[in-house]
Amino acid sequence: MSNLDEWVHNANECITIVQKNEKGEIDCKFHPTFTYNIFGDSEVLYGYKNLNIEIQYALPSMKPELKVVYSDRLAPESGVEPTNVDETLSKYLRDDRVPENLKPVNVHDIPVLENYSFDERNFCILKSKPSDIGAIMQYLQIFSLFFIEGGSFIDIFDPKWTIYLLYEINDEQYYLRGYCTAYNYYKWDKTKTDGERPRISQFVILPPFQKEGHGSRLYNAIVNIFLQDSKVLEFSVEDSSEAFDALRDRCDFQRLKSMNIFTSPGFHLPLSKEWLHSQRSATKLPPRQFLRCCEIALTMKLKNLTLLERKALRLLIKERIFRQNLDVLLQLDRPDRLDKIQGAYQNQLDEYKKIAKKLPKLSKQESRKRQKTK
Repeated sequence: MSNLDEWVHNANECITIVQKNEKGEIDCKFHPTFTYNIFGDSEVLYGYKNLNIEIQYALPSMKPELKVVYSDRLAPESGVEPTNVDETLSKYLRDDRVPENLKPVNVHDIPVLENYSFDERNFCILKSKPSDIGAIMQYLQIFSLFFIEGGSFIDIFDPKWTIYLLYEINDEQYYLRGYCTAYNYYKWDKTKTDGERPRISQFVILPPFQKEGHGSRLYNAIVNIFLQDSKVLEFSVEDSSEAFDALRDRCDFQRLKSMNIFTSPGFHLPLSKEWLHSQRSATKLPPRQFLRCCEIALTMKLKNLTLLERKALRLLIKERIFRQNLDVLLQLDRPDRLDKIQGAYQNQLDEYKKIAKKLPKLSKQESRKRQKTK
């Protein structure tokens, strides 16, 4: 047998996802970020030389076609069983995964949520129920495995799911650039009936189109829908990645800033529970995320805080850290517990300072406004 390395391949590197337009022209190519849900934790494929795998998606239907090419395959007498690439991937891509009762859909008929332009290109965000966009949603399911750590398929017939699709429009043709799914939970509130708590679940911007601001546009468009819906009491995010957390922090912070949260009466240290509750309800953010944005804003004006206010901020962050890690911290002796909290506090402060560098600066009014701490 020749060099073993020739027969071993990283699945993420040898799989290429290709989007083609209606004329068969290549729109874009990119690789998956994860394949462990499909090929195991090692994400390794065995038994082929010069292995090249293409999953070609026809736009706008997103119907996939699998192409597997290699120059040689290990013979059975080698004692090594080659990875059954074709059969393994086909389980996720074949047409029989698409229920017959899903009607074909024309992308042009999906309701438009928002249009915008970037770099002289036109984009639109569409909103639909997964079951209403026919096979498109089913063909997209594998993207949650490719680009979301711990991603999984959704039940497209569950009416509580909503999908938001991001397309680039060129010569009246639609080119997929990303998508997001959200699940609508019920939330009880003693002052309202039929309260809803949507949770953003899957959020994908295709690799070639990241770092262009499309994630922020998609997230903000979705949040604006939540804010305009009187039934939505609060919205949340499911097990997000670090990259999405950073995007969310930026978007939520700027929204709170535009809502004048950081200049409202009561935004001073120590923050009162009454102020936190009254201001948060208008933003519809969950308590932890709202408080996080407030802590970032307070960190940004750290130099203008009095010693008492700095102490109040330190206690605010440490108290939150303690509550979030209560079970683990209570198992430690008091000295160890205090050391852990202090270390976590310092890490949190450093993180906030890094986040603050990427955010618009607070106005003079926002950075100076405070009330004397008693």
